[in-house]
Amino acid sequence: MDKEKLKSIFWDYDIEYSADDIYDFIVGKKQAKEFNRNRLIARALTSIRWYDLVDIFGIKQLYEFLNDDVLKFIWRKSVKERYKNVREVLQGVL
Repeated sequence: MDKEKLKSIFWDYDIEYSADDIYDFIVGKKQAKEFNRNRLIARALTSIRWYDLVDIFGIKQLYEFLNDDVLKFIWRKSVKERYKNVREVLQGVL
């Protein structure tokens, strides 16, 4: 699992977080008042390749991330629709 790729979602922040901290923020093990968890998940979905996300989080966790509260933060309609389709496919598999 290469959590280091999670650092790429913080390219525009002047805050240093470890890859483990970012992972913990995203999965809800840790809180950071300066971040919205759903926005971080959406950022990860749009910034990191799908197969890397599967490697980092696992397919069940990614399915849980694909809810409407997260998807509303994805501004590109085509990307949002793609993730809605992925959610439907995973719903039939899991």
